[in-house]
Amino acid sequence: MYFVTVSGFYFQPSTTGSTKWTISIEGGGWCYDEQECLARSKMALGSSKGWAKTGGCGCMNTEGDGIDSNCNCLYMP
Repeated sequence: MYFVTVSGFYFQPSTTGSTKWTISIEGGGWCYDEQECLARSKMALGSSKGWAKTGGCGCMNTEGDGIDSNCNCLYMP
């Protein structure tokens, strides 16, 4: 049996051409068998169907350069 998965993510590009990135991956979406995976796919952790059209993302690990809000930011709920 094959499953096709489509991923969702939010991307916020740098506004000043920064080459810094923050990639944030939310956990908690695992399942252990086909029945559990099917059930989880119908919940918020298993599907991007209920996500907002836009989402936020915050830069991390920019200490030392004084620019805590400017990076390319990828968030995968």
